[in-house]
Amino acid sequence: MCTQEGSEVPTEEEIKGFIKRYVDEYRRFLDEKYPERKDEFPLYTGYPYHVTAYVDKRGTLIEYKLNASEFKIEVEIVEKKPEYEKREGYLGTLYANKYLKRILDEPEKIARRDITDQFAYEEFQNEEEEYWEKWYAKYIQEDIETTVKGYVSYIKTAYDVQEKTCSTMKNEICIIVKIVHNQSEIMDVYLTTGCLTVTDILNEVIEDIESSLFLAIHGKYGPAMALLRRWLESMLVALYFDVEIKKYDKSSKTYDYVISRRDKWVEKARGRVKFTGEYGILERLIDPDTDYVAGETLRRTATYFKKSSFRSYVAELYQKLSKFVHYGGAKPIGESLSLEFAEYNEDRFKEWYTRFNQIYEICNLITIIKFPQILPLYNATQEKLNPEDQVTLLMYEQIQAMKTITGADKSSSR
Repeated sequence: MCTQEGSEVPTEEEIKGFIKRYVDEYRRFLDEKYPERKDEFPLYTGYPYHVTAYVDKRGTLIEYKLNASEFKIEVEIVEKKPEYEKREGYLGTLYANKYLKRILDEPEKIARRDITDQFAYEEFQNEEEEYWEKWYAKYIQEDIETTVKGYVSYIKTAYDVQEKTCSTMKNEICIIVKIVHNQSEIMDVYLTTGCLTVTDILNEVIEDIESSLFLAIHGKYGPAMALLRRWLESMLVALYFDVEIKKYDKSSKTYDYVISRRDKWVEKARGRVKFTGEYGILERLIDPDTDYVAGETLRRTATYFKKSSFRSYVAELYQKLSKFVHYGGAKPIGESLSLEFAEYNEDRFKEWYTRFNQIYEICNLITIIKFPQILPLYNATQEKLNPEDQVTLLMYEQIQAMKTITGADKSSSR
């Protein structure tokens, strides 16, 4: 299957490779971790199977015909993939192409997760069954249905907000969606330049951005702001580790120590680190040179930047966003009491959009200062796209100002 460069549709080779690695890990993981229960899994007992992947522009349906004569994978390109129907001797999995592209390099992780999710679901079902056997008699079915219907009616206001937001903020939403879709392009650039920690967390960062956009569009501005803070913190901590790792020789004890700290932070789902304050991540990442270059770049190109220090500008933004994460004290009744689940507020959406742009700009400023080789590599990927699909990391004026400040414009002209 041939696809255009930058397409969200996986290639035939990518799909076949994903399926083969997924199946191998699925069977290996059951053999190693759950040998006493592996026969409960049809995808294990039904091997070998004939696998057919139906691929259209939006999604991919992977269908397994169990107990075939040999293991075989076929990929069919269709205008519209068939609807999956449960039938004896077949299993199927449906992926959105956008999601499948993200996980093509981690089929082993997906296979293990699918198996452990099954056990987790069984445990959840057992707990649910116990609970309802003990307490279900206390509830009347009619009351349950009334409660659910009432809540569904209550949250419908969010859809009204969505319509208003999408009709008045089309340009802003379009810009953010393009930034999100562009992350698959920049991931390869991060890998090439050695930003492995950033690469490790990028998928979750994208999910945070998309979730934040979803909440903002539907009028839930507070939770949307909270996710922006997590994006800012995750990216800057990841950049800090990548900068530190780059400093040391791989044979040194310090290198091993930094790698250990980095792995612990990633594996513990963004384990706690000191972000602000003396000796915090922010102070160490934004050293005086970085502070000067970033701050001077903004002073020359952004009228809104009035701070004497770029670091204090980032810390202040982080503090403002933290108010949406932690309890901020009681508010006047008029501000906190509302009968609506969601209410459209143009000013609050614009505030969210401003914060989004600040974080995008901050992360890219620091990335380019710390890893200047990223910029030409990234620009090369963008030149392959149609003009309307291209996304800049920084404004042209900011790039030029940064080159002047660092002297890169003089060295490049020699």
